[in-house]
Amino acid sequence: MIRRPTETMRHALVWLLTTFLFAGTLYAEGLSLDDLEARASKAPDEMSRLRDILSNPDPDAALRALSIVMEEGSLEQQRIALEVGVTSTNPAIRRTAIEAYLNTKPAVTFSFDGSALGTSTFSWFKQYFQRTGSMTAEKIGQYTYSVGDYLEQNKCWSWANWPESCMFTITDENVTFFLRGVPGPAVLHPDGVVKGSVTVPNAGSVPFSFKVSL
Repeated sequence: MIRRPTETMRHALVWLLTTFLFAGTLYAEGLSLDDLEARASKAPDEMSRLRDILSNPDPDAALRALSIVMEEGSLEQQRIALEVGVTSTNPAIRRTAIEAYLNTKPAVTFSFDGSALGTSTFSWFKQYFQRTGSMTAEKIGQYTYSVGDYLEQNKCWSWANWPESCMFTITDENVTFFLRGVPGPAVLHPDGVVKGSVTVPNAGSVPFSFKVSL
């Protein structure tokens, strides 16, 4: 007499079959510990070498390396190149770094400091950012907008939402941010933060900042 397998026996058979298949997959496709160790130790060395190349004392060579990495490198390589570029003491390298950053069409998060505004002007300031972004308890207005295409005829980067309006212009000395067509001069600081001041509608001139990072 042939006994039919019980429900418990069927579950046990399925479990055993799954275990054998999984073990086979691990051995067939798994990463050896030697390979893992070699690749893990290699990554920091490669990133350190990349920093050395980008920090070449020859500014022309450093500038070429930065441009190549920002155009063709991986995201991690681009992050390192941008970090090295914006902290450079060479104005041309800093400019190239921020231009390359804007060319990626990033979503930029701005902070506008309204803490020094009077009661009446802060009311306008608060209303503006409640409509367009957010407001913190410290009276910091924030919003995020994406950069659009570079407009060759105007020598500026546009707003993604308003493709015919300038958002940024760059020189070796400063960065200019345009809020509703009004320019706000700013400076890229060694920590990779752009800081300046710009006129907020009905509230007047306030300090603003944003971080240059991917």
